Amino acid sequence: MIDYTYLRPKKAEALKKWHNGVFHERTDLSWEEYDNAVILPIRRVENETLQFGHGGVIANGQYMESSGIEGRVGGYYPFQGAVIRDETVVYCGYLVPQWGHFLIEGVSRLWYCLANPQDVDKYVFITRENESTEVKGNYREFLDLLGILDKVEIINHPVEYRKVYVPELGYSRKYYYSEQYRGIFVRVVERALERCSLFEPSERVFLSRGRFTKAKGAEAGLEMLDHYFEKNGYKILYPELLSLTDLVFYLQNAKICAAESGTVPHNFLFAQQGKQCIIVERQTTVNEIQANIDIIKVLSVIYIDGHYTIYPVNAGYGPYCMAYNHCFQQFTKEHQYSSPDTYYVSHRYLRKCLKHYMKAYRDAYQYRWGLEPWMMMYADAIYEAYQDTLADLDDYLSGRKPFLPIHYLQLRYWKQAIKAWLFK
Repeated sequence: MIDYTYLRPKKAEALKKWHNGVFHERTDLSWEEYDNAVILPIRRVENETLQFGHGGVIANGQYMESSGIEGRVGGYYPFQGAVIRDETVVYCGYLVPQWGHFLIEGVSRLWYCLANPQDVDKYVFITRENESTEVKGNYREFLDLLGILDKVEIINHPVEYRKVYVPELGYSRKYYYSEQYRGIFVRVVERALERCSLFEPSERVFLSRGRFTKAKGAEAGLEMLDHYFEKNGYKILYPELLSLTDLVFYLQNAKICAAESGTVPHNFLFAQQGKQCIIVERQTTVNEIQANIDIIKVLSVIYIDGHYTIYPVNAGYGPYCMAYNHCFQQFTKEHQYSSPDTYYVSHRYLRKCLKHYMKAYRDAYQYRWGLEPWMMMYADAIYEAYQDTLADLDDYLSGRKPFLPIHYLQLRYWKQAIKAWLFK
């Protein structure tokens, strides 16, 4: 069940469309088999339109479309001098060095290792051409828990193999998912729970971005979120500081899991089917992948529009401004939660967040809009969120109140202060 009560109406309408779309379950996954096929690493080409680049499997001189991912990876490029190896391998795709993408695209073909008993020599991932990539941290632990770590190879140059299996994607963004894809996470969870150390679980957990370096630069208001959920009995977890085994333990033992939107709630793939969740939205556009995960895991999610929209921004980079706005306040009241301390609803904290946001926006875009063509489908929702934001921020955005250091050097603010003093 999805609760849209605490979303702005246009955002709720857009999210419902993703939850009620053509995304469906498939049970007929298969794989292709090629002799003497070449696997190409990722290469960026001129006028690139794909998110990651060209690369994949070449068989009989032709690019195999099944080895690509729509909008992400695909396409042939000229190459010379492929290394030849007398091995049978499974092509696994691009080992994306970003945890959210890894869970979605990086592991999507690994159902093959669970479904097929026949021996293969290696499971081959590709990386960027001539780039060295080491499997470490939770990426390594994931592959270890799945039972294939000792057979994983990452290539950054063309390699020709005696035989290459190319499994279908177990999950295809926007289109379908499979029980085999779910099965990958079931196996990882089972083995993680066998390994986990004995420590105290928590009934409520919040997956925070507060210790993630990139987020701290691009997201204002993270301290407020940590404070709010901690005050309401949630254990604050920093996923990048936990082992995968420990993260699985907490998600499996919690009755309710919460997170800021983005790729962090993709970790709910490690929770049980039907888990009760809260996702605090940081942007107006819809994260369609999370909408897919909600369906895959049959999650019971409460969505909250807990942010201000000032400028349109690139969904992958931000910046974002989290806020205890009226949507958040309504959730707090109706679920009998405690409000954040006075500091986090003060103008002092609001000015701090605005200063943070404006600096991050200028660093990312200078004086441009962070608006991409695909975002126009959310134009109504973006405008609605902006108008809603003005209810709280109009004095600052209209220049009636200063909030940046440079403002206090501007004559007009001194004039305003003198007039206010004289009036009093």
